Amino acid sequence: MRHGGDLQGIINHLDYLQRLGVTTLWMTPVLLNDMADRTEHGYAFTDHYTIDPRLGGAGQYLRLSDSLHRRGMKLIQDAVYNHVGLYHLFIQDLPEKSWLHQWPQYTQTNYRDQPILDPHAALGDKKLSSDGWFTPQMPDLNQGNADLAEFLIQHALWCVETFGVDGWRIDTYIYNDLDFMNRCNKELQEEYPHITMFGEAWVHGTANQAYFTRNHLEVPYKSNLPGVVDFQCNFSGIVPAVKDTTGAGVNDLYNTLSNDFLYEDPTRNVVFLDNHDMSRFFSQTGEDLARKRWGCCGCSRRGVYRSCIMVRRS
Repeated sequence: MRHGGDLQGIINHLDYLQRLGVTTLWMTPVLLNDMADRTEHGYAFTDHYTIDPRLGGAGQYLRLSDSLHRRGMKLIQDAVYNHVGLYHLFIQDLPEKSWLHQWPQYTQTNYRDQPILDPHAALGDKKLSSDGWFTPQMPDLNQGNADLAEFLIQHALWCVETFGVDGWRIDTYIYNDLDFMNRCNKELQEEYPHITMFGEAWVHGTANQAYFTRNHLEVPYKSNLPGVVDFQCNFSGIVPAVKDTTGAGVNDLYNTLSNDFLYEDPTRNVVFLDNHDMSRFFSQTGEDLARKRWGCCGCSRRGVYRSCIMVRRS
């Protein structure tokens, strides 16, 4: 059984969100996830061209977009290229075997970023990182297939055009075919020059994170992604700075931010306190309101002029 609200419920509360200071709305995916088991998270698409009717369908999604724009607010859509749901229309009637990364038996990704960028990585380890399935319920897509790549790109363009999407948060960025991602990013940016784009790069260390966005690294692969969700600033910066009362945590934050020279434009990275995969920040601080307030505004007080809480500053 599913619990929760719908798009109309969000529309009804936009005044409240705006009074809080929210300028941009990012939700988990709104596409149809017609799966039998635990897909209310939205990351197991079963039809790319249907907005989930349980949320209100395409009409309500467009009304939400229009309502945001009338208030001067913006809409971020959660994009998923790496995988779909097991009961997706084209999985059930696969156009070509090569639309998926196929294995002799179920093979799960190792969830490791290091083999993707490590010049000494074993090819088998690298393949497992990028081609292994995310879960048994989420087949891994092979974006090296030209027809599938075209399908995904056309769908991205359709979403932005149809619903007036202002930004694109790209799920599980590091597991995608990175050459495909450069192509897809390029086509979106050429068609919509003002679109905001940032990828989920849940990795280990600032150099690893910089690898997946525009950077100053001398490496064979050069990403054209404008920014990433800044997990390093969260894990090795904001959270220790707020939790550690000795002052050592603030040094962690400073150390992390001192690595901004790795990025072409660190202001394009999105700083956050928590997300849908983590405990709420208020819980992380032991429900200490004083620390919660520091976490919400402390980065700007300390000269960190980046995006904060999923809202990019100009």
